[in-house]
Order: sequence, then structure tokens, then C-alpha cells
Amino acid sequence: MFTFFRNAIKRRKKSQKYLQRAGIPVNSNLPVPREEIQIRTVEEIANRAMCICTVAAKGEGTESEVVKKIIQRYDLINHFTKNEKEFLHNADVSEEERFHFSWKYEGYWVLLWMLGYVEELSYPDATCDVPFAVTQLSERTSETFITEAIIRSKEELAEQADLIYNMHWAVRQAQIDGKAIPGDLNIGVVQERHYALNWLMGTENWDEVETHT
Repeated sequence: MFTFFRNAIKRRKKSQKYLQRAGIPVNSNLPVPREEIQIRTVEEIANRAMCICTVAAKGEGTESEVVKKIIQRYDLINHFTKNEKEFLHNADVSEEERFHFSWKYEGYWVLLWMLGYVEELSYPDATCDVPFAVTQLSERTSETFITEAIIRSKEELAEQADLIYNMHWAVRQAQIDGKAIPGDLNIGVVQERHYALNWLMGTENWDEVETHT
């Protein structure tokens, strides 16, 4: 535990230097994690990624029949969460619901990164490359999507999680203070990345993940 905490402090200092270079405020009072993080299995991450991609596609406007074929092709019927099932089975979803789930492409991007299909999580000032993200799945079967994955290390995950945690605090504080969002950060991208990274390190059901700052 001590070694992890010492490394966590190093990661925090690295995050703060990055934020300062980007002109993003730093909060030195944010807590540093003390316990070793756990990584979910490659199968769990891959199945979650496929589900997120599917609900995001419906949110973006993909026809229901096409969505059904995707679910069948990747055998996803038993992997969706309660909220996702309700959205997928509802033939008359609101624009607000579609908007909400279409943003899940950003979480899908994070999981693609964790699986080694995305080279890096670039600065979160713009949305992800959706066509590229979708291609990473559409060109594979569910089996090859899992077997070709090269899972990233705990250290890489912890670094990204700490950075986005600090960025999300800065975004929320700017909103509270009525100020401009610092560093041209994209609010939605930051929020969805934080959500997905927290899921990767936790044990909660996807619907129950929290993003405290």
C-alpha cells in the first residue's frame, strides 16, 4: 500500500505540471488514492465496450433493425445494463435520451484505449473519432475483438484516471464560479472519460459509477 501511495503522489505531481502547462487550475487539496487499483478482465472490458458502442449507435440515430443485428452478431443480449436495455427496447425514445447515449462514444473510446485499439487519450478538447472507433469493432468478431486486445498496465490507467479527475474538478469549479471552462476542455468529453476510467478501476455496475471531485 505504501508503494502505491508514494507512486500516487508522483502521478499527482505529474498531473499538476501537465495542468499548469495547459493553463488549467490546480487544487492541491484533492485526495490522492491510497489503495492499489484493480483492472477488470479483458473479456469484461471488451463486452462493455461492445455494448457502449451499440447504445451510442442507437443514440446517434441508427435504425432499430440495424441495432438488433449488431446485438445478434456480437451476442450482447446478456451484457447490457438495466438502463441500456430500457433504452434499446424503447421504440419512442426522447431526443434527450438519444443525446445522452450518443455521448457514450467517449466512454467507448476510453475502453478502446484500454484494450490497445486506440494509441493514446489525447487532450480532451474535442470529441473522439467516431468512424475510426466504430471500425475497430465492425472489422472484428466478438472473439477477435477480445483476443486481439493488448490490455494496458495499471500504471497507465492510474495516470489517465488521476489526470482526468483533476481536469473534471477544474471544469466543475469553473461552472460553479460562472467562469469560462479552462484550457478549452470539452465538458462532455471530460465527464465521459472520467466515468469510463472510474468504471475500469472499480467494481460498480456501469449504471452506478460515480465521478466525485
